[in-house]
Amino acid sequence: MPEANADMRLAREAIEAARADLLTAGERPNPTLSLNTSSYDLRRGLGPGDALHKQSDTILRLDQPIERGGKRALRQQAAQAGVAAAEADYAEQRRESLLAVRTAFDALLRAQQKLAIAREIDALQQQTRAAAERRLNAGDLSAADAARLRVEALKASNDVQHAEADQRAARAALAVLIGCAADAPLAEAVGTLPAPVETVTEAQDARHRPDVIAAEARVEQSQRALELARAQRVRDISVGVQLEHYPNGVPTPGDGQLLGGIGISLPLFLQHRYEGEIARAGADQETSRLQAQRALAVAEADLAQADAALKAAAGVVQRYRDDILPQAQRAAEAVEYAYARGAAPLLDLLDARRTLRATRNELADASYDYAAALAAWQAASERYAPSH
Repeated sequence: MPEANADMRLAREAIEAARADLLTAGERPNPTLSLNTSSYDLRRGLGPGDALHKQSDTILRLDQPIERGGKRALRQQAAQAGVAAAEADYAEQRRESLLAVRTAFDALLRAQQKLAIAREIDALQQQTRAAAERRLNAGDLSAADAARLRVEALKASNDVQHAEADQRAARAALAVLIGCAADAPLAEAVGTLPAPVETVTEAQDARHRPDVIAAEARVEQSQRALELARAQRVRDISVGVQLEHYPNGVPTPGDGQLLGGIGISLPLFLQHRYEGEIARAGADQETSRLQAQRALAVAEADLAQADAALKAAAGVVQRYRDDILPQAQRAAEAVEYAYARGAAPLLDLLDARRTLRATRNELADASYDYAAALAAWQAASERYAPSH
């Protein structure tokens, strides 16, 4: 499955990272606990007794920062948009991975089909060569014609070896895409390349593609980031409460005094007012908007190109299947019949066989091109529905 390949695993981890960012965005600031002691007499020390009788000024303080200006809500909204973008990225990666796997599977089908053609031709050439040897021994065939048939038989064997190599390469490519080792043994692909049908390619809305939705989610994320940058100008405050043990006068020991207190602190915008952060967030927002426009334009172009390629590929396959290949087969059968009865020269026989083999291979290539175009059109037309 494409979910097992490295790109899909990376896309899943990106979702987990975005969800962690959402969790972080909802966290409130932690309070700070501090303990300070002063008025320590370096000559007399802290004095006798327990902590309440020590001659030192001790303060226990708790400070709690308080965010204002809706910063936490803006962080959560930005992080939620980031999660939506990561999920759409995962859907886009899955779309691309499925297209790659389907194309690789069809390539393996084509390689198997061409291997079958090569083996069939090889078997025919070997039979013709054996018959030629018998005719040569009987004096019914010239040595030159027998040599030509031997050469053709050797070439056919070479074609089989090349086709087997192509099949192994196609298997390795498919294995990598589905998360297997390149040298992992794979069973033979079962199926046939799709035949052209009366395809109705209705107009599709590219805005529903996952890559477009991911870009739009990043526009939303950058807008919330800009609002968050502007919200930095709303001053956060920090509220603190404290408990102080204030000692009696020295050198008279005593219980001292327990005093309570409260404080508040806020920043002063004397050096800057977050102009740089706001400017950067504004630039990022404009960049994400332009990238979303580009993603939509690319998706619309993909749809148009896929539609044109599908229609063209279907026409090529139909011409090969309905016209070119039947004529090549009839011509080859006629020459085979004539040669068997001595009415056609050997060169005509070899030429007819080459033409038929080339035509069958060209049909296999055209069928693969149609299958790839169909897969590309279906991928380009895919609709993505966000989970939330």
